[in-house]
Amino acid sequence: MIDLTYIVIMIYCLYISYSGWIGVLLGLFVAPAQLYKIVRTKKVSGISIITYLFLVGAIFHYFIHAIDIGDSPFIVANGLNLSVNMLVFVMLFVYKRNT
Repeated sequence: MIDLTYIVIMIYCLYISYSGWIGVLLGLFVAPAQLYKIVRTKKVSGISIITYLFLVGAIFHYFIHAIDIGDSPFIVANGLNLSVNMLVFVMLFVYKRNT
């Protein structure tokens, strides 16, 4: 008969091994929503360029660190987030003339 403690430990271990990838999936929905709104409305009023400058810088350094330590979920998450947030950052300059 399988012990309940064993089942709980196995579920916990599965969660721990996949929690990074769960974070990747959840994190991927943040920046695309902002990018979609900018592309749809072609307006960037109310969005701080300085905030995105620091955000892109921070994500870049997290990405480099993730590569250095070889952590796959964080390499994927930061690589994708860096790409999307760079697009938002560029759009801030492209559509700034329209505001």
